[in-house]
Amino acid sequence: MGEVCALATYPLTGARGVEHGGTLMGPAGIVGDHLYVAYDPTNLERVSQKQVNEFAQIDATYNGDALCLHHETAGSLTLPYIGGPATLSVVEFTDPTPCIDAGDEAEAFLSEVAHRHLRLAQKGQDWTNGHGLSTLKRANAPLHIINSDTLAALQAMNPELDFGANRFRANMQVNGFGAFEENTWVGHLLRIGDTIIRVTRLTPRCPVPGRDPQTGKNLKDVPTLYPRLPKILGPDGKLGKPAFGVYAVPIFDDKSRHQRRTIAVTDKVELLTI
Repeated sequence: MGEVCALATYPLTGARGVEHGGTLMGPAGIVGDHLYVAYDPTNLERVSQKQVNEFAQIDATYNGDALCLHHETAGSLTLPYIGGPATLSVVEFTDPTPCIDAGDEAEAFLSEVAHRHLRLAQKGQDWTNGHGLSTLKRANAPLHIINSDTLAALQAMNPELDFGANRFRANMQVNGFGAFEENTWVGHLLRIGDTIIRVTRLTPRCPVPGRDPQTGKNLKDVPTLYPRLPKILGPDGKLGKPAFGVYAVPIFDDKSRHQRRTIAVTDKVELLTI
């Protein structure tokens, strides 16, 4: 048995994260996490830090009522949460995601940061309550978990590299397990505090952990370790991308999907027998 040693949310995809001592879990993950996405109005596709490095310079917090943004040159902006039905569909990875456009002030803010025309969308309430495409089938998984012992093993591969857990933009960091033990959790259930989650797949690594999490500058350091990571086995039986971390989905039934459960640092993490 292990425990939660860190929690974080990323209210605006691609922007800086927010650490939490305790927070709330819903069917689509930690409340407020990845609730907002920048999108290109010409094709209605999500735009992230991979395309716009400057997103790493945005402070983004969500308090349950509003998104608060701050950037050194674009200034500060507070956007109240928008209720009501979705008005557009933004493609996030491959998922058509029901959203509500956040308006012209948000467009001006993002466009100044990115130096290109972008708009901001808030995901619809039905989507964040787990309706629509099943959370088990969403390409953008609700939870991203890393193991601190695996992180330590990764750091030990090259002690000269200086990087922390925040490079991997996980929602949850756990300890008390052996290095790479999480790779055996796929298909299993975990009890974390009052919440049961299902681990669905390994996390394929991308170039983003090689960027400075405060500036977006590409340091090209962490990805040099990827060849030494376990590889994800594809449906064709071939080894694919390197893996570090796991994706997971909270378990809520139809009666409980509108409830929120508490989760906190030091909560016990138990692998359940299935």
